[in-house]
Amino acid sequence: MGEKYSDGNLLDVGFGIAGGDFDDEGGDEMSEIICENPRSELFLGDCLEIMKTMPDELVDCCITSPPYWGLRDYGVEGQFGLEKTPEEYVTRMVEVFKEVKRVLKKEGTCWLNLGDSYAGNREKSGVAGPNATCGNTLLEVCLKFNKVSGNLKPKDLVGIPWRVAFALQADGWYLRQDIIWHKPNPMPESVTDRFSKKYESIFMFTKQGKYYFNLDSIREPHKEVSIERLKRARGNQNKWVNGAEGQTKQKLNQPRPNYKDRIGSMQNTEFEGSCAKLNPLGKNPGEVWSIPTQPSSEKHYAQWPERLVERMIKCSTKPGDVVLDCFAGSCTTGIVAESLHRKFIGIELGYADISKRRMSQIQKKLLL
Repeated sequence: MGEKYSDGNLLDVGFGIAGGDFDDEGGDEMSEIICENPRSELFLGDCLEIMKTMPDELVDCCITSPPYWGLRDYGVEGQFGLEKTPEEYVTRMVEVFKEVKRVLKKEGTCWLNLGDSYAGNREKSGVAGPNATCGNTLLEVCLKFNKVSGNLKPKDLVGIPWRVAFALQADGWYLRQDIIWHKPNPMPESVTDRFSKKYESIFMFTKQGKYYFNLDSIREPHKEVSIERLKRARGNQNKWVNGAEGQTKQKLNQPRPNYKDRIGSMQNTEFEGSCAKLNPLGKNPGEVWSIPTQPSSEKHYAQWPERLVERMIKCSTKPGDVVLDCFAGSCTTGIVAESLHRKFIGIELGYADISKRRMSQIQKKLLL
């Protein structure tokens, strides 16, 4: 893959802040580029201000996971997640994703991962959620502000992911799907009056009704049980072959006398004389993604697993497309984008050292 980097040119994504700093009206430094190579650029600074310098319809896809509300204090001025109320957090999210929508191409997609939290108060440790006791989280956040506001009561589930999703929908985004990221190895919770949390939400947004989506790139192998079930079908003598009384006859219940006896992968399965025909590339993976969290030695407690990001990038971009992560964190999105031959723009406020180091590692690996 080394030839892809041999010309030494910077990532040509067409905006004017690459390779230098820019100042706000008062002259204070707001951002700097901290990592660049032929395919990627990583910026340190406020994502909202940096995106405002970018031209319209620059990126093909945005994949990001902002800091969750009320769960962690990163100790960085201007960070997201420490807003006094859920409403303030939602308002800031709408502002950020208004800019995301502007820099996103018309046929582009946006993937947003958000976790939830519970309302609490200062006197008691009522903040709960994934990683709630890691880093500057539980006590520090509780002491900064009271998470009980408006109609929220102590121990209420705040519902932040859906509050944000509906607000973005009201702001013009197409809310196409809510995906359940199921974690087979979730963070333990010492709760005894509710069930432990084992999933997070990933929302798929688009700018318009028609957009780029390559389902074939992420199809999964069909299970053998599906082959057997379709082979058996229901015989002519089965009392349910014509459906229950009052129901429309289901085509999949019809006998399949001409089934080709090919047991194995569904890629070799065909049907003659029936309506059933299975996609040779596999099945639709569905909206529940069971992907384990990925261990890391980095001091970042909410790092995405690469398999999760890979699925989003593959189905929503082509090689050479530009992927944006406006809350880059440890830069997992950038690492996967690089490995899949996509260009990457990352913006990070608090984990710039980790992002830069991890991006450098993947670049060295790709040059081997």
